[in-house]
Amino acid sequence: MLTLDPLVRPLYPFANNAKNYVRVGEGYYMHLVDEGAGEAVLFLHGNPTWSFLYRNLIIKLRERFRCIAPDHLGCGFSDKPQRHPYRLKNHVDHIHQLVQSLELKRVHLVLHDWGGPIGLLWAMGRPERVGKIVLLNTGAFAQGWTLPWQIALCRQPLWGPLLVRGLGAFSKGLMRQGVVQPLEPKVVQGYCCPYGSWAQRVGIWGFLRDIPVTERHPSFPFLAQLDKGLALFKKHPMLLCWGMKDFCFTGAILQRFCERFPHADVRTYADAGHLVLEDAGADALGVIEGFLLEA
Repeated sequence: MLTLDPLVRPLYPFANNAKNYVRVGEGYYMHLVDEGAGEAVLFLHGNPTWSFLYRNLIIKLRERFRCIAPDHLGCGFSDKPQRHPYRLKNHVDHIHQLVQSLELKRVHLVLHDWGGPIGLLWAMGRPERVGKIVLLNTGAFAQGWTLPWQIALCRQPLWGPLLVRGLGAFSKGLMRQGVVQPLEPKVVQGYCCPYGSWAQRVGIWGFLRDIPVTERHPSFPFLAQLDKGLALFKKHPMLLCWGMKDFCFTGAILQRFCERFPHADVRTYADAGHLVLEDAGADALGVIEGFLLEA
């Protein structure tokens, strides 16, 4: 079992015992933070982060909500099987198994990066079980977007594995390019802790390989299904909270969400990057808390 450095542990002060793991897929263990009581809020992260992304938001909300933040398989403290397919459908299935295991009847969603399509695809099959939706610098569109050069470089079949799994370039790079204000060293250490070796970075590589850049990609039909099915959430209260200096999910992506959800509450941060919860700090946390508490 992975452990955090004593200097990092105070940033992530959550229980980590047998109750913080559920079995998914072919008997693998998925780790989750499960703190507080009340209405359930399901936090889903992207690549190459983990539930550490939501640490401050969970601390802020756990007095009023049951905060559930899993680490996708291959990420964080979850199992990292080396031969797992790491496809979008697999991640959606794992969330379904998690929700069933915890016997959650209704949840609010807070979704970032890959957490967006994973969470929304799960919700499409049961929209009546979803309350409010918070989207943070994410995507849900099959076409009409451009792959950033940084990601394209890391996806190359020859040197991609060396960069991503060997050198840890993708996770380390996000710590610089994903924010406007430099992160404290202990925060960087917290994000990178679960990804210290070739084997531990298998999920990061899996997510990168699963980006459906062409219609022939096995995950493209699921993203296309989500693109067409977004109308299911037109009546759900929604908050779009966006870092406008994101190199990946730009303001153009935000505009597409605004067109699909004209009723959404939109909060933009001009001096925030992809990791909007880091750059926007207390302001973004307060906005999300107020949205979830609003009757």
